[in-house]
Amino acid sequence: MFKGISIERKIMIVFAFITAVLFLTVGTLFLNSTQTAINASKERELTTLSEETSNKIERFLFERYGDIQVISESPILKSNDISKDLKLKYLESVRKAYETYDFIIVTDADGNIDLASGNFDNDYSYKQFFSYVSSGEIFVSDFLYNEKSQAYVMYFISPITDDNNTLIGTVVERMNFFSIDDIVKNVHPGKSGYAYLIDTSGKSIMGSGANIPELKGPLTSSQGILYSSGNNNTKYISSLNPLKKYPSQTNTWSLVVEEPVKEAFEVTTKLRNYIIITILFSALALLVLANIMTKLITRPIKRLVMKTQSAAEGDFVQDISIESRDEIGSLAVSFNILLSNLKSMMNQVLEVSGEIASLEEIRQYVDRFFENIPSAIITADNYGTITSINNIACQILDCDKNAVLGKNINDESISSKLEPVISLIKDGIEKEAVYIKHILKIKSTGNKEIPVMINTSIQKDSGGKLLGVIGAFRSLEEIKNFEESMVRAKNLASVGALSAGMAHEIRNPLTSIKGYAQFIKLELGESSALNEDIDIIINEVDRLNGILDRFLAFARPNQPKLESCNVNDIINDIVKLLSKDALPKNIILKTELETLPDSALDYEQIEQAILNVAINAVQAMKDGGTLTLSTRYNENEKVVEIGLADTGPGITNESLEDIFEPFFTTKPKGTGLGLAITSTIIESHKGFIEVKSVPDQGTQFIIKLPII
Repeated sequence: MFKGISIERKIMIVFAFITAVLFLTVGTLFLNSTQTAINASKERELTTLSEETSNKIERFLFERYGDIQVISESPILKSNDISKDLKLKYLESVRKAYETYDFIIVTDADGNIDLASGNFDNDYSYKQFFSYVSSGEIFVSDFLYNEKSQAYVMYFISPITDDNNTLIGTVVERMNFFSIDDIVKNVHPGKSGYAYLIDTSGKSIMGSGANIPELKGPLTSSQGILYSSGNNNTKYISSLNPLKKYPSQTNTWSLVVEEPVKEAFEVTTKLRNYIIITILFSALALLVLANIMTKLITRPIKRLVMKTQSAAEGDFVQDISIESRDEIGSLAVSFNILLSNLKSMMNQVLEVSGEIASLEEIRQYVDRFFENIPSAIITADNYGTITSINNIACQILDCDKNAVLGKNINDESISSKLEPVISLIKDGIEKEAVYIKHILKIKSTGNKEIPVMINTSIQKDSGGKLLGVIGAFRSLEEIKNFEESMVRAKNLASVGALSAGMAHEIRNPLTSIKGYAQFIKLELGESSALNEDIDIIINEVDRLNGILDRFLAFARPNQPKLESCNVNDIINDIVKLLSKDALPKNIILKTELETLPDSALDYEQIEQAILNVAINAVQAMKDGGTLTLSTRYNENEKVVEIGLADTGPGITNESLEDIFEPFFTTKPKGTGLGLAITSTIIESHKGFIEVKSVPDQGTQFIIKLPII
């Protein structure tokens, strides 16, 4: 069918078919996956919104539950020695503090009113719930419609008992729905979405202004996302979240957050239209491009056919047989004439050039790999010639790369510092010995011995012939620091999670303690002898809140906001801060800053981390001394190093291992969180912090931050 069609048209037909299939397939898959993702995202959005709003309502009701519990247990109401005027003032202060109560009344054991604060308007509905309160439990009513106020209300009733746990009266609160109404009305998913409350029978409140669809009941706690139709056949997507039900309540209410489906998934319709338009324009553009490309491709082929035909006038064997009348058939006839003469030469050229190119690419790749690997590497061939050594190995062995490369391992001119590593490589070449996690001691500058861990491996060809030996080693101190950093990070994460929970649970009662202490101080008056003791309570609560703030800074550190900045700028700002904060006169502050490349850091977090260490150093030098802040760029490790060295008393060996642990401190009033927070910040920047200390000589902290 295609024999009589030119190659140009064949390409266009095939390209048009592939383009149509490809774009339709990709577009359909993309639209379906995106639509699924958008639907899931909208459902998660509504679910989250309904859960958060439900939590707000539940917290509000829980606070009201706590109010009546505190009032009923107040010694002011239980005591017979306190006048009714003072008791009434107490009820007035509570009611005015929370504008959500229509009234608060106190009754005797029979339900007769003794005290009333607020607009009571002869509402004796509370008496029907007295049978529940007589058992000693707090009563919380359902959401009830009050005919007089023409609004929904709730009743909270708590028993008042004497020291013998005998019922002597009750406290009754009638809560209006204005605050809950505000919470619900502030929920606006999309442009026309809304929220309302609904019970298991389908009755709704705070939704009369909206076109609420009919939700088929009964509602259960397992229901989450529902799709339903409103009175005008508008489709809605709704998220139901049941509210917490108190034991005394008979009905179950749920918060519904809903939005018209058309509005909620409007982006899907726009996306579909956009994809269709994009596919049409892209297909058209590609077809135009294909037409241009086919002309460019077939035009030189036609010229080549004409030239090869003019050169093919001898008797040559034609190996290719293609039954086609298009350009490809003609080209095959012409190429058959040249194939036999060029085949041998082409194979030889391709074979030699391919091997050379492959070997050169492999060599360049291996060189780059060796230079960037974090371990020290040294290799030798089967003759003992050192074929490679990377920069980290030269740094550890304190040698010059150019003085080592190409030398034989038996050459006496090689530095004696390489001898421990060279001896293992000799064993590999001569005895084919392999060393795994072997410990050596290398002499560095000043003849200081550095322990290293080395692994060697034997390299052989496919025939089992020895090709050479590879030695890979790292400083034991570096390995130890890395392992300690990982353990510390794990411990900090565990303690951080625990701290966050503790801080949250402690803060709520502290707020109540402070509030009631302030209220007691107000009730006692300025002339009371107990005011000084109450002030101590308030001040101690404030101090505990300050500790909790540091807890949370450690437990929930903010993710670093990385931006390009220079560490030297941070150091200069810290020097200004220390000088501004009246640095003790017996402390000398020095800086030794080298030129540094910019780094991707969170400026404020790194400033806090360095400042924590600097303040610790200043506080440690009680008798005076020198604090030196230094920076340098370690090109081999691609890190910026920040040094903080003091001349203080140093850190004992017993304390050195614990200084980064949360809550560890040697200060009488310290919290032990400064260095723990510092460590967390450095870890979040993928850096390391090291400490060296000599008793009676001083301490040096080194912070290493990678160049990102």
